[in-house]
Amino acid sequence: MVQLFILYFGLPQLGIKLSSMTAGVLGLAINTGAYVTEIIRAGIQAIDKGQMEAALSVGMNYRQAMVRIIGPQASKICIPPLVNQFIMTLKNSSIASLVTITELLRTGEQLIYTTFRTFEVYTAVAVLYLIMNSFFMIIADNLEKRMARQ
Repeated sequence: MVQLFILYFGLPQLGIKLSSMTAGVLGLAINTGAYVTEIIRAGIQAIDKGQMEAALSVGMNYRQAMVRIIGPQASKICIPPLVNQFIMTLKNSSIASLVTITELLRTGEQLIYTTFRTFEVYTAVAVLYLIMNSFFMIIADNLEKRMARQ
C-alpha cells in the first residue's frame, strides 16, 4: 500500500505524474518482482553445488550448466512458491483500489453504492476470488505433477 501511495501521490511532488493504472501495475510489479526474484534465487541455491561442479567437469560452460542442469531442478523447487506468490498478487490487487483503479473489489463497492445489497455483492466478490484462485491452484497442481514425472 505504501509503495502504491508513493508512486501515485508522492511522485507528482517530484514532477513525475503517473496514471492510476500505471501506478497500480508498477507498484504491484515492483513488489511481486522482489518476491519472485527471491524465490528463484532460493530455488537455485537449493541445488547442491556438486551439480554445477559435475556439469563443469564434463565440459559444459556456466550458461549451459544453468540451462541444462541447474534450471530444470530449480524450477521444480520454485513452482509451489511461485504459484503462491501469483495467488497473493491476485488477492493483493484489491489494494490497488486505493489509488482509484477499478478492479473486482472496487466494482463490488460501486455496485453496493447503487443497490445497497452488501452481503450479496461481497459474497459474489469472494466467490469470484475463490474461483480464480482455485483455477490457478489446479493449474499449479497439474504443473507440479508433470514436473515430478520428468
